[in-house]
Amino acid sequence: MSAAPSVPATPGDLATPAADACRTLLVNPTVGGIGQYAHCLAHALRGAGAVPALVASAEEADELAAFPSPWSARYDVLRSYPLPLGPSLRARIRRRVLARTGPRKNNDAVAAAARAFRPDVIHAQWVLSWPHEARLWNELRRRTGAAIVYTAHDVLPHEVTPEEMRAPGPLRTAWTALYHAADHLIVHAEALKAQLSDLFGIPDSRVSVLPHGSYTFLADDNTRWPRGQARASLGLNGDEVAVLFFGFIREYKGLDTLIRAVAAMRERRAVRLLVVGKPYPWPSWEATEYAALARDLGVDKQLLPVTEYVPLADVARYFAASDIVALPYHRASQSGVLQMAYGFGRAVVCTDTGGLREAAVPGETAVFVPPRDPGAMAAALDALAADAARREQIGLAGRRHADTAYSWKPIAARTLEIYRSVATGSGGR
Repeated sequence: MSAAPSVPATPGDLATPAADACRTLLVNPTVGGIGQYAHCLAHALRGAGAVPALVASAEEADELAAFPSPWSARYDVLRSYPLPLGPSLRARIRRRVLARTGPRKNNDAVAAAARAFRPDVIHAQWVLSWPHEARLWNELRRRTGAAIVYTAHDVLPHEVTPEEMRAPGPLRTAWTALYHAADHLIVHAEALKAQLSDLFGIPDSRVSVLPHGSYTFLADDNTRWPRGQARASLGLNGDEVAVLFFGFIREYKGLDTLIRAVAAMRERRAVRLLVVGKPYPWPSWEATEYAALARDLGVDKQLLPVTEYVPLADVARYFAASDIVALPYHRASQSGVLQMAYGFGRAVVCTDTGGLREAAVPGETAVFVPPRDPGAMAAALDALAADAARREQIGLAGRRHADTAYSWKPIAARTLEIYRSVATGSGGR
């Protein structure tokens, strides 16, 4: 068990845990946004007087340990996941090795951490192998005596529609079993709670809606990339309006809509589209349908693709350089990118889908447009591009929202209530 190396906590920064403080083992096998979420939650739980520990991949632990804040809290990071993540993991999945060995090894790692840590609650943040997860959770409960809480950041796999999930088959069987195996579920929007009830028959009493916490620390700790330097590093001219698309490039995120919108704006506005994130499942940007679309529409020179995983310390570069953050999603449950935009005080244009409307105040913290509507997206972007004062107004409202509605302190307090409830058997199955 190794403590997360970081700046020591300030005296009085953290509550001293009581002898009967809830011990929770947070489990996150991924890198990127969910890993940052898990660390923020662990930090806030420790501040609330709980005793958290985090099981993480070595890659995620190393990246976050190098970042100064908010990882100053005293909680343990257990580097227990034996499988490397990223492309090598996808290769293992393609060879079906993961189905034979990965879940067992990873579950043994979590069980070993749980035996050492003795948690009251095991709180999973992601599903590594959905065909096996329900069985593994049931086994963990039996082996450790801990209650199982799962935060369903996405109720459905990204490329699966509700209609496809309703169809009888192994996909529906596995996900239904998974949700019924948890003692309690957390989602980030009322729409997602309704989806759990409608698609999987989960009673409302076993689901809590908690907001996605803020990522203001990314902006607050940004000393490396002031705006002028960030824009210069990307070759942006002073009169160019920079629109940022950030995160994994996947079909459901609607990058095609955004490229068509930029094409519609090019005669009226000097605009650059920053496409920052790894393509999935394509091997490279040039292999994607989006690169071909940009060429066909004659806007490939207006795009700046940075299609690789962006280290946490470099995230600020792209948000600091941007004027508008676009979330053109076809479908969405919630978005950590929205919280990043709020933290950096950037104007946001996003589609009215899934839980996004619950995470923003239309016209105040974001401008909403219908999904799959390039004309509406272009009009919204064009209006903001022409009005710097309006952009600043929306950005400041978003930052206030992040500091209040999405503060981690009340989120941790409510999460701790859930833990205590399921640990005593009053809030679970």
